[in-house]
Amino acid sequence: HNSFLLQSARTHCEASPRLLSVPWMTDSTRGAEQVSKYRQYEYRANSNLVLTTGDHRPRVDEPSGEPESLKDYLTGTKFGDKVVHAKPDTGGAGTKRKKDDAAAAAKRSRREEAKQSVLGLGDDMDSYRPRSRETRQAYEDLLHLLSSQLGDQPHDILRGAADEVLAVLKDDGLTDPDRKREIEKLVNSLPQETFGRLVGAGKRITDYVAEDATGNEKLDDELGVAVVFDEDDDENPEDEHRTKGNDDMVGVVEEEDDDADGLVETRQERELAGGIADEGEAAKAEEDELPVDTIDAYWLQRECGKYFSDPLVAQKVSEDVLLALTEAEERDCENKLVILLDYDKFELIRRLLKHRWRIAVCTRLAQAQSEAAKQALLREFGESPQAAEVLSDLAAARDKTDEIFTETKQLEARVRKETADLARMRKAEAEASVLTADMLAAVPEAGKARVGRNTLDLEAITFAAGGHLMANRKCHLPPGSFRVAKKGYEEVHVPALKAKPFTDGEALVRIDDMPAWARPAFGGMSSLNRVQSRVYDCALFSAENMLLCAPTGAGKTNVAMLTLLHEIGLHRQPDGSFDLDAFKIVYVAPMKALAAELVSKFGKALGPLGLSVREYTGDMQLTKRELQATQLIVTTPEKWDVTTRKGSDGIVQSVGLLVIDEVHLLNEDRGPVIEALVARTLRLVESSQQMIRIVGLSATLPNYVDVALFLRVNPQTGLYHFGAEYRPVPLKQTFLGVTKRLEKPREGAKPKEGRPAKAVSQQTQMLELAFDKALAALRRGKQVMVFVHARNETLRTARGLLELAKARQAEELFAPKPDHPRYALAQREVARCRNGELRTLCNGGLGVHHAGMLRPERSMMERLFADGMINVLCSTATLAWGVNLPAHTVIIKGTQVYSPEKGSWTELSMMDVMQMLGRAGRPQYVNRADEKGVGIILTTHNELQYYLSLLNQQLPIESQYVGKLADNLNAEIVLGTVQNAHEAVNWLGYTYLYVRMLRNPSLYGASDAEKASDPLLEQRRIDMVHSAATQLDKTALIKYERKSGQFQPTDLGRGAADYYVRAA
Repeated sequence: HNSFLLQSARTHCEASPRLLSVPWMTDSTRGAEQVSKYRQYEYRANSNLVLTTGDHRPRVDEPSGEPESLKDYLTGTKFGDKVVHAKPDTGGAGTKRKKDDAAAAAKRSRREEAKQSVLGLGDDMDSYRPRSRETRQAYEDLLHLLSSQLGDQPHDILRGAADEVLAVLKDDGLTDPDRKREIEKLVNSLPQETFGRLVGAGKRITDYVAEDATGNEKLDDELGVAVVFDEDDDENPEDEHRTKGNDDMVGVVEEEDDDADGLVETRQERELAGGIADEGEAAKAEEDELPVDTIDAYWLQRECGKYFSDPLVAQKVSEDVLLALTEAEERDCENKLVILLDYDKFELIRRLLKHRWRIAVCTRLAQAQSEAAKQALLREFGESPQAAEVLSDLAAARDKTDEIFTETKQLEARVRKETADLARMRKAEAEASVLTADMLAAVPEAGKARVGRNTLDLEAITFAAGGHLMANRKCHLPPGSFRVAKKGYEEVHVPALKAKPFTDGEALVRIDDMPAWARPAFGGMSSLNRVQSRVYDCALFSAENMLLCAPTGAGKTNVAMLTLLHEIGLHRQPDGSFDLDAFKIVYVAPMKALAAELVSKFGKALGPLGLSVREYTGDMQLTKRELQATQLIVTTPEKWDVTTRKGSDGIVQSVGLLVIDEVHLLNEDRGPVIEALVARTLRLVESSQQMIRIVGLSATLPNYVDVALFLRVNPQTGLYHFGAEYRPVPLKQTFLGVTKRLEKPREGAKPKEGRPAKAVSQQTQMLELAFDKALAALRRGKQVMVFVHARNETLRTARGLLELAKARQAEELFAPKPDHPRYALAQREVARCRNGELRTLCNGGLGVHHAGMLRPERSMMERLFADGMINVLCSTATLAWGVNLPAHTVIIKGTQVYSPEKGSWTELSMMDVMQMLGRAGRPQYVNRADEKGVGIILTTHNELQYYLSLLNQQLPIESQYVGKLADNLNAEIVLGTVQNAHEAVNWLGYTYLYVRMLRNPSLYGASDAEKASDPLLEQRRIDMVHSAATQLDKTALIKYERKSGQFQPTDLGRGAADYYVRAA
């Protein structure tokens, strides 16, 4: 028996590999025990142990199949209770039921996404579909050509690309080169042979109609294709028989009408539909509203520009439309508008007709060139009742605009009160020693600002073009201006404005009439000029803030001298001496080169008064002791910003006058630095209750009122604006826009010899134009200064002008005159020059000047040009800034300059252009017989509009502060002037950004609705501060407690603020 068990166990072990690991023993008894233990867990040995029950428990949730009563399921209602016994209203029979707003919005969203993405074009039912065998074959050929260009791409991408290519090929307003260029933007480089095949395939597609708002419905109407109803109407037909109030009940229809949809609406549905219709009508009515303050001189042209791609066509159409709007009869006006704009612009025609008097009156008044013309229009409009109503609306809007200044004053008072309350609260906390810095976040402060909940994309609302932003679409030139279109370029002439005659009682201020102690500052002068005489009382005898806007050469530096003398006179002792330790004056110059020139000038003028004048820039450092001993500090915006960021105890607090030169830098990349300086100074005045006078000097600006509001200048007593007619020597301007098309530089191509890649033809064209203009000036016996934008370009331009002079036999006009008194001396000086090319140019009457030359060579060029031995001087912008060496005619050859910071070519800044043209016709260098100076700008045709607007004071100054908001907020947090979001919102109210946001909220990302609901844009400022603080918190520059709005600086943030490092 044991032998049998042992054999069975071994057989079972071979069948079960797991048992192979069990060590077998020689003892048969122990082997039998192992087998019995294994078998006791088998199912066969345990199946009889399962308990069973004798009673049957059926499931109650299974259907039995027997009839059941609905009594328990229908409670409170009976059959027939929901029957509609009255015949439904059939007033809307035969019309489609209005779609649900949500479904319609979702469909519109899908269509817009499909338009924005090429991937969605294949799914859009409005894309092109061939309708014949021939066009289908042509369309397939087009897809094959695009596939060979784009590679292996999905079919929907190819269809989208084909639609875009077809739109270009079927555009009658484009020439073949334009079509090829537009298509290459889609499919990269395109061989001429492939482009010809694409054009051929496009011509074979004869059933293509350009898509408009109705998609391909226009084609359906022309070819008689059956109408295809929207797919959303048949997606779920069962939903049409439901009532919205009772989804579980089915509406009962008494009879079926062939013209109706077979749908009976309940009262709730009709009320809901009526409410939706009312909301839609209200939204449409709000959209149709046209406030009078939104209509400027270019509103009509902008509206026409939405329908006409060509700006010149839009301008011509807007002028014709304006004439049509002034028709006496509305029917005549409507007929003319339909003829001008055609039937496809029905919405524009409807809006023009609805507001035709408002548009006509506001546009004509805004386009008036003089006050007399405006008064004539007002008399004309007063005779018409419709126009008179518009005039009353304009007066009401003007009163509302005047309230902005009052609102700002109220804001200042509130900020001062909150600052005082906060100071008292901190003092009480320090005395009680109860609250710590960490506990402040948990204690609700009185008047704490709301914490921002919306995170804005600050980079998205930053101007990508920077200071080159074109805020206006049209430029109105002064009377007498004219355009001349020539081969290869367009020329615009702007005449020199005549000086305004003296008014009654206006006279020049004589130096002898000034206080005796102040006269030495104006040595060599007998009287002030007109601009200086007009501002004399405010500058010398008043302590209020001041803004002077005047053209270059009007004597703004002497106006600054008057303000300096006022501050010095406040500390004059009875014995005639001055308390030099009691005050400091800071003069902020735009560039280091100009700062050195101002130090020399102010040092000579104020030396007799005992004042110390020093330069404080990146190149000229001063110790703390030297700063303490200096009364007039001439610095740059960045240097003074760093100084005030660090506190500099005793230096900043002793400043009594801050003069900011070239305030129009607000529009440039350095504008945020000036905004930070002014905001910090204004807050220091309010917190310390010490008087710091702010004086701004600027070129002529169109929105000078906004700049005055930013500087806290009283518009009635401290704001002075002088136009181009106050220039001491009138300036005639000529603009030349080269229209010759050029090849674009390759991506990543490095600049070569100071010009973009493959721009030889443009440089040649500009060189010839510069030669023609210089030759015309030399024939009148005038000197010419040619500005270029690279050091090697000065030599290249001078050589080119000399070669052209030889080719055209005009060398005598360029060469120096042998009968000149200093001719022999100049010849010896040139002969000693070691540069052979420079000697050749000087003997030909041309010179070069740039910062890379040796100092003796630069001095020689300046002397020869000042003595008249050099007639044409080719220079870089350093001559315009560092050396006061003007000429009669100034030519700016090209306007593109390479920016190492951006790594690309950029346009000249407003400051550089004005400084260069300011060299033309200075009064102390131009002969009194001359009537005017001449300024000529050579640029590309697409930039012509920008420089016309810039130099004719029609380009408003905008703020660039959004791009540097996070960095400046970090600096204020480190300085301690901003400790929470509440203080940051108030701090933002002192910037020029806030002033421009109030004037033009849409340009800075805020809607008109936000401005209407929040006139001071407080919530917008809260969100901007919250966004900047979140960015700083992510980069570990600060610690931002979002619930309480508390800020805490970090060591990394302190280092970034001290060393001027930007937040990533």
